[in-house]
Amino acid sequence: MLHGPPRAARPPRRLGGGKLNATSILLERLSDAEGAELVDHLLGHVQGADAERAQIVEVADGNPLFVEELVAMLVDQGLLVRENGHWAGTPDLGQLHLPMTIAALLGARLDQLEGEERAVIERASVVGKVFYRGAVAELAPAELRPRVDGHLQTLTRKELIRPDGSGFGGEDAFRFRHLLLRDAAYAAVSKRDRATLHERMAAWVTRTSGERQAEFEEIIGYHLEQAARYRTELGADEAATGLARRAADHLTAASRRALARGDTSAASKLLTRAVGLLPAADPDRLELLFALGEVLTDENRLDEATRVVAETTRLAETGGERRAGARALLNRASLRMRTSPEGWLEEGGRQVTQALAVLEKAGDVHGLVRAWRLLALWHREHGRTGESERACQQVLRYARQTGDRRLEVWGLVDLGFNAFYGATPATAAIDRCQGILEQVAEQPSATAWMLDLLGGLHAMAGRPGETGGFLARAAAIREEVSPELVQAVGSADVGGYAWLWAGQPAAAGQVLQRACEALAQIGERNFYSTLAALLARAVEAGGGPDEEVERHCEASRAAAGNEDVISQVLWRATMARVLARRGAAEEADRLAREAVVGAERTDLLNLRGDALLDLAEVLRLAGRQAEAAEAGREALRHYQDKGNHASAAQARAVLDGLPAPR
Repeated sequence: MLHGPPRAARPPRRLGGGKLNATSILLERLSDAEGAELVDHLLGHVQGADAERAQIVEVADGNPLFVEELVAMLVDQGLLVRENGHWAGTPDLGQLHLPMTIAALLGARLDQLEGEERAVIERASVVGKVFYRGAVAELAPAELRPRVDGHLQTLTRKELIRPDGSGFGGEDAFRFRHLLLRDAAYAAVSKRDRATLHERMAAWVTRTSGERQAEFEEIIGYHLEQAARYRTELGADEAATGLARRAADHLTAASRRALARGDTSAASKLLTRAVGLLPAADPDRLELLFALGEVLTDENRLDEATRVVAETTRLAETGGERRAGARALLNRASLRMRTSPEGWLEEGGRQVTQALAVLEKAGDVHGLVRAWRLLALWHREHGRTGESERACQQVLRYARQTGDRRLEVWGLVDLGFNAFYGATPATAAIDRCQGILEQVAEQPSATAWMLDLLGGLHAMAGRPGETGGFLARAAAIREEVSPELVQAVGSADVGGYAWLWAGQPAAAGQVLQRACEALAQIGERNFYSTLAALLARAVEAGGGPDEEVERHCEASRAAAGNEDVISQVLWRATMARVLARRGAAEEADRLAREAVVGAERTDLLNLRGDALLDLAEVLRLAGRQAEAAEAGREALRHYQDKGNHASAAQARAVLDGLPAPR
């Protein structure tokens, strides 16, 4: 692939036993003795050069890269020469004057190059740490182009660059020996030349990539971005403005590709750069801010999302355009869902419906996708998966109109979650999620979600042996493509349930504890309140102390919005069991019955069953055996309707210890 922005440097080659080879060393600080040993290893023992060796070690201050470059500079200067297969110092070696910093050292090495060699390596630095013969020739003056190949070979022999295997368009590829060399060469290029060369480099990539240009939007955008930056620093003009707009267009296109493959981290960075290239009053900038606010919220970067959403709201209100106001409302609603669930869960439906009317009139299909998805989430948060399902169908309808595959994937994944939580029997939900998995196979993040759901559904259906494999595959995908926060949180609610149904409460506790800690750090409350309540159940199932169970219930209660029916049911039902064990029968009965009433307002069969089974336990401990058996039988019915064999087995175990119905 082409490289745009500088990448992290790899360890350099070392000189060993008097000749070049490809052995690598770690750039860890060396002691003086180790530094002297490295010099001897590079050259063999140089007779009569003890003072110079000590000087090299002192100036390098333990930096092995500095040692290597100092020695290479001495070779370049002819102060060290080969004699009989070994290195020997010349008489001038005693007059050694060494640069005191690595930057000065690398600059000194480059200063020793001939004029044309210097021109070639400077143009290579504009391309990037990895560069291509054709690109360097394109950037070189016309009279120099026939000699570019020869100079590249010379620079290779001098160990400043080396061949690289990452070809592009059939071009020979090279790599700077390390990133600091690239930076030193780049620093020598004037701002005016950088602006011109970056613009020419963007044109070369555009022309060379041909039909594959879409794959290189980020690289083209990077070079145009740099060209615009240096032109602006030299004095903003129409050319700089035009370059900035072109750069923003390419970076925006690259962000869409990143989102399509589920890489929200890359997408947010690209959108941030694109926003920074456009003037404050540019209407396209507001559209980019809408997209950036959505991505940051989805990525759980809530502090940054808050700032962006505040700016979009201000700009939308200043402009007075109703469609922009509706989009801003959606951004605020999405953010509130994560940070202030008590407000969003009470008002979200009304707000989204209000935005829907405006967006439908404006024909804003992308906005309609976002609105319907928020409405689908709002219904699911209230435990109405049937209503959520209907909203998901609208998401798919409008997403397919846009041709934006990422938006379509949203709707498909949400259908999977509705099947998991709602009234769809477990076996049918497995079939649906397996089908969705095949449909979203090109999208890693969506694949991970579906694997989690399948792991939970197999545990629910009484096949716990298959659960771990699905969850492990999902975790492995997130390790590859997701930021640390998403790795920690993922779909921890599904994982927690899956491990509980599989009879492994300790594993459930680990998943839920890690996710709760991550969400607490960023101030997220909506998902946290549910996970904290589930963590309380995992601790209880694992035989943990009631004090710890109570602590997690209280954390859930404090974070949950009043209309967050799932969290409110879970913490009440779990806390009721704790109170019943303490002998606080009246308070336990009240909380347990409140949980049952809340669950009955939903179509979540497992939640209904759990609340009833917890009520059965509270009644049993209070000595009300017949009422306990009645609640237990009703719980069993819900589990059977859902096809939840794991919880049904638990309900039967409870009923076995209670009197049979008359």
